[in-house]
Amino acid sequence: MQEVPQENRIDEIGDDQDNETYNSILDSFNDAQIQFKNDFKLKKEFIKTLTEKKSKLLEIKKVMDNSIFPEHVLLNVGGMEYRVKKDLLTIPGSYFDLMFSGEVDIKPLPNNPHLYFIDRDGIEFRNVLEYLKNRSQDPFIDLNLMRELKFYNVEGFSLSTIMKDKKLDVIASWISKEKVSFKLIFKASENEFKASEFHRKCDYQGPTLILVRTKYEVFGIYVNDFWYRMGTDFGGSESFFIDRKMVKHQKILDVAEIEDKNSCSFLKLGFQISDRCNENWSSFYTKDGFKDTFRPIEYEVFTVKK
Repeated sequence: MQEVPQENRIDEIGDDQDNETYNSILDSFNDAQIQFKNDFKLKKEFIKTLTEKKSKLLEIKKVMDNSIFPEHVLLNVGGMEYRVKKDLLTIPGSYFDLMFSGEVDIKPLPNNPHLYFIDRDGIEFRNVLEYLKNRSQDPFIDLNLMRELKFYNVEGFSLSTIMKDKKLDVIASWISKEKVSFKLIFKASENEFKASEFHRKCDYQGPTLILVRTKYEVFGIYVNDFWYRMGTDFGGSESFFIDRKMVKHQKILDVAEIEDKNSCSFLKLGFQISDRCNENWSSFYTKDGFKDTFRPIEYEVFTVKK
C-alpha cells in the first residue's frame, strides 16, 4: 500500500465543509497506512523470533527423543516384530532418522512401551534390513523392495529417471508372473551416448530392458536374450516393444541379429539406437509396419533378473 501524496489534497471541490471532509478522509487514510506498515513490521519481527525459538526447541527435542531409543530398537512392522541395531537405521534424512529425532510421530504400543509400530509390509521389511546390511553386495533391486526403500526414504531411492515405478511394475508383470528385479547398467548421458560404451557394458548381460526418452515421448523395448556386438542368432519370441501409451507390442521372431556393431541395434526387432544418438536422427523403431526415427535425450539399460 502506498501513502497518498500531499498533492492529492485539494482546496476546492465545493464549499469549505466538503473540502474539509475530503482532506480529513485523506489524512485518516494516510494514518491508517502508516499504522498498518508499523504493525506489519512488528508482526514480522515477532514471527521471526518465534521461528528461531521453535528451531532451538526442536534441536533440544531431537537430542532428548534420540536419547530415548536404546542401542537396539524393537519394531512391530505389519504385525512382525524385529529387534534392530539403532546404528543400522541411523541414515540421514530417512524415515528412521526422523523417527529418532521425534519429527515422525511414532508411539510405542500401549501394552509394550518399548515396541514401536510401523504400518508397512512386515515380510518386506526383512528385505529392507538385508539391503541396509549388504547394500553393496547385490545390485539387483526387487520392485517391492524398491517401493519400501522409497517409503523409508533410504538414499532417496529411484530406479529410473525416465519411467515411474508404477509403469515399471506393469512392464515387470509382462516379463514374468514371478518377481522381477532390475539393475541399471547403462545410462547414455553418463557415457557420452557412445555405442561402444553401450556394448562394453551391456553385451552378454542377459535379458535387458531399454527405456528411451525423447523430447516428445517415452518408450522402450524388452529383449529376452543377450546383446552381442558382432551379431548372433538366438530366440526372441518373448521380446516386446513398449509404445508411449504403455501398450505392449509383441515381437515374434526366430532370429534377432545385431547387424551394426556401431549402434545398439536389433534390426529384426525393428529397433536401433545410433552412436551419439543425441546428435542425429539415425535411431529408429518400427511399429505396426511403420518406421519412425527419433533422437533420444536420454536412454537407460537395465538387466532383468527373474
